[in-house]
Amino acid sequence: MSTNDEQDTLQDRMDVIGDSPRAHLFSAELLSTQPDHELQSLVEAAARVADTPIAIVTMLTDHLQIFRAHTGLADEEKATLATDRDISFCQQVVAWDAPFETNDASADRRVPQTLVKALGLTSYYGVPIRSQQGTLGTLCVIDVTPRGFTDTQRAELAALGRLVERRLEQLRSSRRIRSSTEPTFAELRNLLTPMMMSIDTLEVSLAEVQAFQRYTNASQRPHTRSPMMDSGDAVLADLVDEVRAITEHFDALVVNIDALQDATCETGSDCSLWRVLSNVQTLTHHLTKVSGGLTVERPASDTTIAAPLTEVISTICVAVNLGAKRMLDTSRLVHATLSVDVDQDASRVRFDIRAEGYTPDDLDEIERHILEVIPSKSWQISTREGRGISLSIPTTSE
Repeated sequence: MSTNDEQDTLQDRMDVIGDSPRAHLFSAELLSTQPDHELQSLVEAAARVADTPIAIVTMLTDHLQIFRAHTGLADEEKATLATDRDISFCQQVVAWDAPFETNDASADRRVPQTLVKALGLTSYYGVPIRSQQGTLGTLCVIDVTPRGFTDTQRAELAALGRLVERRLEQLRSSRRIRSSTEPTFAELRNLLTPMMMSIDTLEVSLAEVQAFQRYTNASQRPHTRSPMMDSGDAVLADLVDEVRAITEHFDALVVNIDALQDATCETGSDCSLWRVLSNVQTLTHHLTKVSGGLTVERPASDTTIAAPLTEVISTICVAVNLGAKRMLDTSRLVHATLSVDVDQDASRVRFDIRAEGYTPDDLDEIERHILEVIPSKSWQISTREGRGISLSIPTTSE
């Protein structure tokens, strides 16, 4: 084929991925425009390895190419943090789930020409960024002059791509629903899974709408901007806030279900101190939030407690909630603190539950109720300096 024939086949836009839905691949964490220090370090390392002015971590959704991390972008791209998917080079990587390279995009019919003409992007190398769900996008490097890439550069970019994948998995893992073999909790999680997928899809759609909004705002001249556009921005901001609130409530629900399972179903003869403290803070939040929540002073090192996890969580939660409820019943708002001390001989863990405003009557009442529910004789209970309750349990079987 002649050069003129090749030029005739060059297109400004093309879609090589097709119309298969992609929203299920993403979560809000993957499409966030908030900078991530680790991802930023990785794109900067990619630019150094390839000796290119531009490096990007891209996420390709149904309609857009979103920049998750970047270095060297033009001002317009930094303002929008996205382009249409059908003008991207990266779609070749995602479509074939394989590295893609072009050394002179201006003469390469596989590459849409819009960004070649607008920004002078000429040479490109991209590696796929994958998750268990599929190919999310790329780690790519771009230059504005024709050039090639060495085998060493390709190998190092592939290694950096795996680090990007690991970081994205870490960002996403905070939203994962824990599996369960206990029937009741397994059924709860089965109900939560489609809810989480719907929230993720909504967040992906919002991320795309926000990208369109950034593009519109960046390209709009001040004197041509209408009040209706300002109203549209305000409506979108309210919608984003509402979706964020729904997401936070959903995440809190997942955390509470995990903690409740630990408190009711976990078996074993001993447990981790850190795991106890995390679950206690979650399960007592409802009663303690009025006074600002429960402050947990976690020790620097973990300790193994010689009692089942369900027993320890339940006992400490009872003590904290009794104190919080008594304060609420008497219209006293105080901030509670749960601190943990390990005795010098490391034979016992002591939980100190303190709050400003406890009276001797409060402590007597709380102690009486705790003694009624403590499940084993290994526990020791006492009041401490008139300000709180102290509960201790062995770190090893006595």
